[in-house]
Amino acid sequence: MTINLSTIKTWYVAYSGGLDSTVLLHRLWQQNLPIHAIHINHQLQSQANTWAKHCEQQCQQWNIPIIIKTVNAQKNNGESPEAAARSARYAAFNEIIQENTLLCLAHHQDDQAETLLLQLLRGAGVAGLAAMPEQTPFGASYLLRPLLKMTRQELQQYATEHQLKWINDPSNEDDKFDRNYLRKHIMPLLKHRWPAATQTLSRSAEHCAEAAQLIQTLAEQDYLQVKKNNELSINQLSLLSPERQRQVIRYWLTQQQLPLPSTTQLQQIQEELLTSKEDAQPLVHWPRVNIQRYKDQLFANKSQAEIDLTNEQLPWDLKQPLKLPANLGNLSTQLTQGKGISAQRLAKKTITIQFRKGGERCHPSGRAHSQTLKNLFQEYNIPAWQRDQIPLLYCNNEIAAAVGHWICIDYQAKPEEMGWIITQHSE
Repeated sequence: MTINLSTIKTWYVAYSGGLDSTVLLHRLWQQNLPIHAIHINHQLQSQANTWAKHCEQQCQQWNIPIIIKTVNAQKNNGESPEAAARSARYAAFNEIIQENTLLCLAHHQDDQAETLLLQLLRGAGVAGLAAMPEQTPFGASYLLRPLLKMTRQELQQYATEHQLKWINDPSNEDDKFDRNYLRKHIMPLLKHRWPAATQTLSRSAEHCAEAAQLIQTLAEQDYLQVKKNNELSINQLSLLSPERQRQVIRYWLTQQQLPLPSTTQLQQIQEELLTSKEDAQPLVHWPRVNIQRYKDQLFANKSQAEIDLTNEQLPWDLKQPLKLPANLGNLSTQLTQGKGISAQRLAKKTITIQFRKGGERCHPSGRAHSQTLKNLFQEYNIPAWQRDQIPLLYCNNEIAAAVGHWICIDYQAKPEEMGWIITQHSE
């Protein structure tokens, strides 16, 4: 992949105020590129606001627009502080980056070598050992690491030559963090014995990136054979070798932008989900992800705390989007002739969104008779854990539709009528 830089209207630089990002910002500024700085205030250090002020003043001096975003970087259960900060930081970047813009990060060759070693010590596969790509898709656009071929020593020399000022984050000296320990204690020993260790390790990362790309290509081909909508067919998946099964599952989760499982969790999926009976409902879980089986399909869902929605009753003006509870996203509508829910039937009525309590019935358009929602969910092969989260559209006190699944026959728009098409968007 090569970014067409001629189409880039804004170069966003992730600017922490440290040595690396200060050098990056200065180098791009000297090239007269249309740059903007982004400073993320993680609120994790007592000096955080002082650092934000430093970044703001430096950008004013160089006449560079700056965006300062304050994020909540508190970790969740099972999450490291570094991972929590990274997730919060990248989520903030994703809100800013748009099409025809670029996010530039200040990772350098020493970072690359350290990342490879960390991944080795975590038992990563070739995708992890590929470490950090120089260019990669990100959000609606791309991410670029322009300094990846430069060493930390070269950045230091550049900063000294140009009399740059930067922040020294004291947490970078705390060797309770793995990366700091590697940088302070292990890398000096390696460089003493092998002076070119940084360059050699970075080259190994490039070789792993090539191998990872080949594996990715095979996984994509397999995925196209086993996928059913956003799920995986267990029967088709079982035809693959165990090694290819694991690669397909990783690829599938990546497509859904979900965190990847450990080796142990992948083994659990293969041993507990792929071989269980169709009516069983085993679960494999890791932070933010649930993997479950329903009949012949494997489902991946964002995990969340159990929330009782039975008493929810949300009034809705169909002309406006509606935010749903429990991170279920939001609903929007579009008027179309001859399709959807009859606008005439809903006119001047009280419209609400509710959720299943039990015992509800609907006569779906195209069906011979009325059925309970329980039976309809079974016929439509909707997994049990999703049923209580499906928005139900009520007209006064009568159910009119299960959003995204069916419309009750009395509310189906006739060919000559205007109808509401309802779409559910994930967050």
